[in-house]
Amino acid sequence: MKNFFLFLILSVFISNSVTAQGYTIKLYQVNVQVNKDASLDITETLDVNFTESHHGIFRMIPFKYKLAALPQGSEKANRQLESNGYAHVLIEDIQVKDWNFSVSNNGSYKEIKIGSKNKYVYGQQQYVIKYK
Repeated sequence: MKNFFLFLILSVFISNSVTAQGYTIKLYQVNVQVNKDASLDITETLDVNFTESHHGIFRMIPFKYKLAALPQGSEKANRQLESNGYAHVLIEDIQVKDWNFSVSNNGSYKEIKIGSKNKYVYGQQQYVIKYK
């Protein structure tokens, strides 16, 4: 019961914060395919209802994570991309179906700007983002 109540409270806060930005995310679906080589193919589908005109959305995907200390006696995984107490995840082959987009690094995140500075969107829009 506590978990349900916490979920309900978080849902209200998240819903209000997104609506205050002029849009509501109606669906956020993530499909992850684990490949034989342990790589991941990820597809995110976002159904967004814009209540105000916008140029599009931003999607920030973290690629750098601070490593926590392991409990005594634990074995450390062999990570190929680890430095200065951080693990780095490769995010590549980013595609956004039917939308203009640009990708840049912003701190510890891949920043995907989806939309056009010359065009506004309003109402129901769907964004399908694929990456590895």
